[in-house]
Amino acid sequence: MSEYEFHGMTGTKTYTSYDNMMRRCRNGYSEVCDSWSKSFLSFMDDMGERPIGKTLDRIDGSKGYSPDNCRWATPKEQSINRKTTIFVTIGCEEKCLKDWAAVYGLPYETVQRRVKRGMDPLEALTKPIDSRYQRFDRKNT
Repeated sequence: MSEYEFHGMTGTKTYTSYDNMMRRCRNGYSEVCDSWSKSFLSFMDDMGERPIGKTLDRIDGSKGYSPDNCRWATPKEQSINRKTTIFVTIGCEEKCLKDWAAVYGLPYETVQRRVKRGMDPLEALTKPIDSRYQRFDRKNT
């Protein structure tokens, strides 16, 4: 395909996602597969139109943009898809720490701080908040 494709999609959300991806890759933030770097239409063939409420997401953030490593994802899906996300399995169910904090009714910041200090995630979720410090938790004021 030539550099100047006539696809009629300029200005659409799908093309905007493609253009933003290409800019990130040109700036050295990531790499894009050969076919996508040469043609928006190849990107469209592989990904389809961008669904409402979703944006382009790399499944593995350490790898480049390619059909086998990209998906359309919601902001919540993308926020969980980070290398800093902590996953906890309780029983047979796995959730991110933030979702478990909501289930247990604890402020996420409290649980996160406990885990960062070395506490086991399950203990961080089940240990009651010391009432002396409760006033400092944003969600409990």
